[in-house]
Amino acid sequence: MLLIPTVRWHEKGEDLATIAVLTVVLLVAVGITVSSLRALATTADPLPDPSFMLLSVLGLAANMITAYLFKTPAETHWSFRAALAHELSDGALTLAGLLGALAIALFSWHWVDPGLSLAIGIWLGGWATRLLARRLRFGPTVWALEEER
Repeated sequence: MLLIPTVRWHEKGEDLATIAVLTVVLLVAVGITVSSLRALATTADPLPDPSFMLLSVLGLAANMITAYLFKTPAETHWSFRAALAHELSDGALTLAGLLGALAIALFSWHWVDPGLSLAIGIWLGGWATRLLARRLRFGPTVWALEEER
């Protein structure tokens, strides 16, 4: 979205791309929820290699740096506001995953991983559904910043 030129069809392109992305997010949320429910009903998987935790910490740092860079443009551009929200939510979910991995390592609570995944799937599904419902109710102007309305 950030690369769409701000010409004649920008708003329409931004609207269609936003609807498409939210639809994909909703489908991913359904997949996460179904997979998490299956995992909760089965036996525990083996623990992942601890080196994945380092990768998660690096990803968390990348999310926070990108969020910092998007802060100022997000005040005036909807695309940057959406990207900032995405980076912050990615960072929060990564942090939840790291805390869940710590709980599994310390207490052998293997239900934590699918439990967190289930919560994330439900949260993502609710978030995407709410935004899509607002778009249906208010039309394309729902994406406009408050100052522009």
